[in-house]
Amino acid sequence: MPTPPEPTALYRLYNADDRLLYIGISREPEARLRDHRWAPHHGKWAKLIERREITWHSSRAAALTAEAAAIREERPAHNGSHNYPHAPFNPAHWPRIAAARGMSAQLALLVLAEIESGRWQPGMKLPSCSELGRATGMSKSAATSAIRKLCAENQLTQIQGVGVFVYSETGIERANQARRRPAT
Repeated sequence: MPTPPEPTALYRLYNADDRLLYIGISREPEARLRDHRWAPHHGKWAKLIERREITWHSSRAAALTAEAAAIREERPAHNGSHNYPHAPFNPAHWPRIAAARGMSAQLALLVLAEIESGRWQPGMKLPSCSELGRATGMSKSAATSAIRKLCAENQLTQIQGVGVFVYSETGIERANQARRRPAT
C-alpha cells in the first residue's frame, strides 16, 4: 500500500535588507535552516539570513513544482538550478554516433543543428556533457571536447559551476553575480 504524500515546506530566506537569498523545500524547514547556517559549502550568504517565510504544500511533488516556479519568477541570489531556460532535449531522439574518429566533431554538428533549427535559443542551458554522451553513445570526455570546440567558436558559453549555454549576444546572467559577457 503506497504511503500518503507527506506535507513539504517551501521556504524563502531573506537578508536584513529583505533581499531574497534562497528558496528551498524541506519536510523539516527549521532543521534545514540550521543546515544552511552551518554548512561550509553555503559560503557567506547563509550567515546573512535574517528572516524566513514558510509555505506548506500537501506533497513533495507539489512543493518541487512551486519551488521551480518561485525560483524562476523571484530569482533569489543564491539559487541557480531553475534560473535558466533549459534547451529541449529527449535523449531517445538523438542518434547514436558510431565509434570512430571524429566523434566529437559529429556531436558538435548535432548541437549546431539544434541551434540553427531554432530549437535551442540563445541563453538556453544545454544538457550536461554526460547526458549528451549517453544519448549519443560516446564518452563524457568526447562530448566535453565537442562542447569546448563550440565554446571556442562562440557558439556556446560556459559558466563554471553553472553549465553550458547557447551563445547570447547580451551574455548570460549568473544567479548570484553580475551579468557575464561572452568571450570575444
